[in-house]
Amino acid sequence: MVYSHVVWLEARASVLSISVMFVLALLGLDLTLGQWGFMLLGMPFCVAAYMIPDFYLLARHFRPIGIALARLDCGARPTHAEASAAIARALNLPLLCFLRINLLHGPLATISILIAFEIINFSFDAGFALWQKAIFAGTHAVRGANACDGRIF
Repeated sequence: MVYSHVVWLEARASVLSISVMFVLALLGLDLTLGQWGFMLLGMPFCVAAYMIPDFYLLARHFRPIGIALARLDCGARPTHAEASAAIARALNLPLLCFLRINLLHGPLATISILIAFEIINFSFDAGFALWQKAIFAGTHAVRGANACDGRIF
């Protein structure tokens, strides 16, 4: 249940982040209605490109805690090694979150956005200008650097 809560927290934070990005795009990128449609079309692929590895690492980071909690749920006592690993991992989760967001999530999101813009421009002649692509991807890269502020496990 704790792991589900952590994944759900990550998903909600991502939805909120994407919503803020679209509000910023609405206010500053001067997109046409067609460009908005293309952005919405490409969004699921971009989100999947960085959320799937993100959830994989979350599972790996949570594993020692999950093992100890599973023992406790069964009424058993975790071994000394399991308890020690779980405590160490719980204490290190904020650092692991910071590293995951800044070294994986942010760069993958920025790269997937730039690739999606190029594919959409090439395939559908969407007309995204270089400055629009750079500002949208750059804002996401900067947002990724500050993402751990709201993600306390």
